[in-house]
Amino acid sequence: MQIFIKSPNGLKTVEFDNSMTVGELQAHVSSVCGFEYTFSQPPYLCAARVFSENTTFNVHIPVLGGFKDLTEEVKELARNHIMVKICRKCYARNSINAERCRKKYCGHSTNLRPKKMSGKKV
Repeated sequence: MQIFIKSPNGLKTVEFDNSMTVGELQAHVSSVCGFEYTFSQPPYLCAARVFSENTTFNVHIPVLGGFKDLTEEVKELARNHIMVKICRKCYARNSINAERCRKKYCGHSTNLRPKKMSGKKV
């Protein structure tokens, strides 16, 4: 049987056996396309799924990222950027040195609080 693989590189035709599992199909597609692809339709790819002739699958390249290797200078810059004061009336972001809100809407309120830090540490 053959299926169509729609990837960022274009449309490819892949031959496969009816007895292939989903994992084997993913490995076969990765070897044919040359990259480690993941299918973008996981609900349709359960183990009991029977593939029909000329089925089209959309695949994408997983994007890996993160902030594992930040230098101390970049961490300090991020901390300074995050530290702001929030107006309790209009929720506007103000500088850390602000004593009153910059917005006319709330009447330049003096009721400011420091921004709450998220659970993730930078």
